[in-house]
Order: sequence, then structure tokens, then C-alpha cells
Amino acid sequence: MIQKLKYLLLIFITACSFSCGKDYNKSVQTKATPNYGSADTLRDPIKQQTAACKADSVSHIEQLKLIRENCRRINLITHWSAVKTEELFETTEGGKATYYYQNGRLEKITTQNFGETYQQIREYYLMDGQLCFVFEKSFQYNRPMYYDTTAMKENNDTEAFNMDKSKITETRSYFLKGKLFHRNVNGISTSHNVKDSLEEEKEIMLGDFQRLIKKS
Repeated sequence: MIQKLKYLLLIFITACSFSCGKDYNKSVQTKATPNYGSADTLRDPIKQQTAACKADSVSHIEQLKLIRENCRRINLITHWSAVKTEELFETTEGGKATYYYQNGRLEKITTQNFGETYQQIREYYLMDGQLCFVFEKSFQYNRPMYYDTTAMKENNDTEAFNMDKSKITETRSYFLKGKLFHRNVNGISTSHNVKDSLEEEKEIMLGDFQRLIKKS
């Protein structure tokens, strides 16, 4: 009888051990697969912060994707309802702005400004009536545009004006509800987390955009 009880007790302990082992494995698996909405996350401020950062990152990527899709849509338009051109007098050599309308709605503005030592081209894209993206390409000349071979010789210089020797900078700026949240300069990105570095650029671009809108 005693031997039988020992046998039953051994079976019971073994069964409990296997049961606890399964629960432990489940616990390990749960921790290995992040669940940002779990109660465990809400209790842990570090995990909660990680979850927020991940969600913010996903939102950031989705916003960029939507804006890029909108720009592609606009650039696929080959026949515009209306195109309007305005002269610009903001630089020494002047420039022009071109407004593109589709079905009575302004979709895109392009500008070209000239200076003695540079040229700047911008493309402003709108989404739902608001600025969403600005592409800028600037050319910093190697010498002033009037600096020919005669001027080069007179100044004992080794170079005259040569457009091919210009320093080119490409900038892509992404906006959401009037805020500059992402910027890329020659392939180097700056996100909305670096607020100070974007604030000044935002004010300049939005100011230029508003002046253009008044002419539209």
C-alpha cells in the first residue's frame, strides 16, 4: 500500500513539473515576442517608451510613404487644366514661378531663381490643399556668371565661370500640417527629433511658400 502511494505521489509531482515547464516556456515565448499593448508593457516605463518610439517610427515611415505616393501621382499628370507663370524679383538676376492646376485645384508650384553666383530650383507639392513636400536643387557657381576668360586673365586666375563645375546640393523637405518633420540633404536625413535644426528651415520655406500662394 505504501509502495503504491509513493508511486502515485511520484506521478503527481512529475505531472506538476511538466505543467510548470509549459507555463515557463509560454512566459519565455511571450517575452521574446514584444507585445506593445500588453499589461506588462504598461507597467514597465522603459518598455512603454520603447513601444511609443516604435509606433512613432512606423507613423513617420507611413507619412513619408503617403507624401511620396502623392508626389508620384502629381508628376504622372501630363495634361494640366491650367498653367500660370509669374515673374519673381527676389534675387539679383530675377526668376519665375509656374503654377500647375488640375480641375481648379493647385497641385504644384515650381520656381527658378538666379543670382550672380548661384541658381536655385524648387518644386512645391500640395496634398489636400497644404504643402507636403519641397524638392530643392541649388547650384553654387565656381565663379560669378559674368566671370569669363578675360576676367580670369585680368585677375591672374586659373578658372572662368563653368556651369559644370558648380557645387550641387539637393534637399528634400517633408511637411505635415505645417510642420517640417523630415529633411534629407544630399542623402543625409534629419528627422523631426532634431527640432532645432529644422525650425529655421521650416520658417524660411513656409514663408516663401505663402508669398507664392498670394501670387497664385
